[in-house]
Amino acid sequence: ISDFFINDSELLRILGTDYTGNEELKRVNMGAIKNRFIEADTFSSSLMINAIYTKQGDIFNFYTGIRPRDFYDPLPQSAMDTIRALDVDNPEKLAMLIWYPPQDNIFQPAPTGNPRQDTIILGSRRTYHLYLGYYLNTHLFVLPEQTLYDRYSNYILEDGLTIYILNQDGGLLSGSDIDSLQSKKVDPALLAITTQAEMQPEREIRIGNTAQLASFAHTESGGWTVL
Repeated sequence: ISDFFINDSELLRILGTDYTGNEELKRVNMGAIKNRFIEADTFSSSLMINAIYTKQGDIFNFYTGIRPRDFYDPLPQSAMDTIRALDVDNPEKLAMLIWYPPQDNIFQPAPTGNPRQDTIILGSRRTYHLYLGYYLNTHLFVLPEQTLYDRYSNYILEDGLTIYILNQDGGLLSGSDIDSLQSKKVDPALLAITTQAEMQPEREIRIGNTAQLASFAHTESGGWTVL
């Protein structure tokens, strides 16, 4: 979806429009773009663009999540401050897809009571004009931790494993251990083995007074590590 809409002239026109004093036009235009996102992803197989951070510093919010809200409304100032603090439009990030450690779901107006739904993994990707190469805007992606957890939860039930997924900097993205998820930390002894370049056979490590077997694998894309 992100690739498909990078140079979309209608999207760029809507993002570049001055909506001062004309919030109704903004609501109509955002609804049209949201529908186009949905139509383009016919089989719901892509990661949806949930928000766009413009080069003017504005944030267009398209996220609905598990508790649909009026995505035409602007995000609260606290949410906008959180996104800006992540420096999502830093030129040093080029056009890479960057995933940030879990945080409270700033896109939801109220918690659901489920820690995995109330925790999101935010991704960002700077976009550039396809032919001229100048910076356009930054696409933002919102992945509830529950969505990622559901992908591997069966392995935990069947094999009794503890699984962690780390981002490109070794930060925790998802974990079967709910305590680690809530603290957003992984034991340093476990993190230490992921600094090796290649996957290794299971090896014994000690966490406190407990001996455990651990192994890891780096993904081919996205820079994630499964531990």
